[in-house]
Amino acid sequence: MRHSSLIRILSMVCICLLAAVTVPAGQTVAKQAKTASHPVAVFAGGSISQQELDQAAGTSLERLRTQMYELKVRTLKRMLFERLLQEEAKHEGKTTAQLLKENVEDKVKAPDPKRVDELLKRYQRQLGKDKKKARAKVVTALKRQEEAQLRTAYQEELFAKHGVHILLTPPRIRIPITPEDPVRGPKNAPVTIVEFSDFQCPYCGRVQPVIERLLKKYPTQVRLIFKNTPLSFHPYAKGAAEAALCAGKQGKFWEMHDWLYSHQQELGKDWMPKAVKATGVDQAKLSACIKSHVEIKKIDQDLRLSHEVGVNATPTFFIDGRMVRGAQPFATFDEIIRDELARKGKAD
Repeated sequence: MRHSSLIRILSMVCICLLAAVTVPAGQTVAKQAKTASHPVAVFAGGSISQQELDQAAGTSLERLRTQMYELKVRTLKRMLFERLLQEEAKHEGKTTAQLLKENVEDKVKAPDPKRVDELLKRYQRQLGKDKKKARAKVVTALKRQEEAQLRTAYQEELFAKHGVHILLTPPRIRIPITPEDPVRGPKNAPVTIVEFSDFQCPYCGRVQPVIERLLKKYPTQVRLIFKNTPLSFHPYAKGAAEAALCAGKQGKFWEMHDWLYSHQQELGKDWMPKAVKATGVDQAKLSACIKSHVEIKKIDQDLRLSHEVGVNATPTFFIDGRMVRGAQPFATFDEIIRDELARKGKAD
C-alpha cells in the first residue's frame, strides 16, 4: 500500500447510500427560475424546456455543479496561497521554501504511539505482515496528514492577514421548510442547516457530535432543521423516525433524537422502555401515536423531498442551500458557515 492510499483511508468520509431512485432535482435558485421555461430543444410536436432537462439530469447535474464549484475554490485557494507566500517571502527576505519549513514542516511532531497501534490493528490486512514496514507506513502517513493540516492552517493564517475573500457564487438548492419540521436554534438565525438523516445509519450517528459542536459555537447564528430519510435497507429506521416525531408531539423530539443516535445498536431490540425512561416522554401517549402511524405522512413527505433535491445518501446537509454530503469533519461545516456569515455581513 502506498502512503497516499493510507492517507485517503485515514481521512475517508463515509455515507449511507439510498436505493436507486429517479431524482428530479433542478436547482431552484432565483436566477435560473427566469429561464427555467425557456426551450433548449424544439421539434415538430413541441419542445423541451431547461427545467425539464434539469429535472431529467437530476442528481448527476447537481453533483457536477457542486464539484465544479469545489474545484474552482480549491484551484483559487492554491493560486492565492502561492502568491501570498511569495509576498511574505519577499517581505521577510526569505525564500518560500524557508517559510514553509518554518511554519509547516518544522512543526510536524511524531505521532502518538497509541494512535499508530490503533491504526496498525485496524488496517493490518492492507499493511502486510512485516510489522516494522507497516509501522513505518502508518507513521509516515500520519506525519503527512498532520503536515497537510498545518499547511492548511498556515494558508488560512495568510488569508486572514491579507483580507482574502472569495467571491465565487456557490450553487444552492432551495429546501422548503414546514412548521412540522423539528428545529434547533433561533428562528432568525442568519444561517440554516437542513439535515437529511436516518436514525439507523452509522455515519449519521457519527456526525452528530460535529453538529452539536457547531450549534454550541454558533448558538445565535445557526439553526438546524431535521428531515427524516429512513433508508429502505435499514429495517428499524422508519420506526425510529416515527418514535422521534411522536416524542416531538410531547416537546421531546431532540431528546429522543439524541437517544436514538447514541443507542443505534439497540434499535432491533426492546429499546422503547429505555428510551422512554431516558427522555421522560409519556409512554402511553408515545405508544398510541406510534400505533396510529400518524407521522408516516410527514416521513414520506421528507423522503419525497429528499429525492426532489438530489439527496441520494445519508447524511446529507444543506447549509443555506449548499449541499454537503457525508459525515464530514467539523472544519468542513465550519468553513462554509463562516463563509455564509461573511457573505451576509454577520462575521465577527
